[in-house]
Order: sequence, then C-alpha cells, then structure tokens
Amino acid sequence: MDSKTADEARTNWADLIGAARYKGEATEITWRGKPCAAVVPIDWFKRAVELLGEPGTELPQPAAE
Repeated sequence: MDSKTADEARTNWADLIGAARYKGEATEITWRGKPCAAVVPIDWFKRAVELLGEPGTELPQPAAE
C-alpha cells in the first residue's frame, strides 16, 4: 500500500481517487507522520463495513475459541 502525507494527498487527490477506482489501489494518508485515513476502492470499503460495521462504531470482538 502506498502512503502519502495529507499535503501530498491534497495535491494529488484526483490521482489517488483514480488509482482506487481504476486500479484497485489503496493509499494510506498520514498526518504529522501518523496514519490517519485511507483512500480505498469502494468495493473494499463496502465489504469492510459489512464485516466490521460502520466507521466510528466499536469493532466486533473475535469469537472465543
């Protein structure tokens, strides 16, 4: 996965969207050296929401063995 600073992402926003949309690439966005967001293909995002729930909600706990 590629990584861009927030400033780089802002400057290259159309390229990041195109990479996600047409090439299926994900890009991590960092702010002050720490990951803060990601640009991902919409199918990947929808599947993640289906499995994990809406962003901002508590993640489900793994099943006990």
